[in-house]
Amino acid sequence: MTLDNQEIVELIESFERESKALIKHLYTITWHQRGGLTLDEAFQIGHSDRQIIGELIKERTEVTNETKYPYF
Repeated sequence: MTLDNQEIVELIESFERESKALIKHLYTITWHQRGGLTLDEAFQIGHSDRQIIGELIKERTEVTNETKYPYF
């Protein structure tokens, strides 16, 4: 595979965006876990498990918003 300079820059920028999105997602998971999961532990969770946790967070947030119960 051969890339010119512009393609390399675009690839690096793409990796940076993906990296930032992953880190934001991991911070979101750890925030919702309220100490039940550290950031180091979150980094070790596999992709499919992160997806499941993200879905659970979304579901719980929707239920909380619908029922108007306090989040905490």
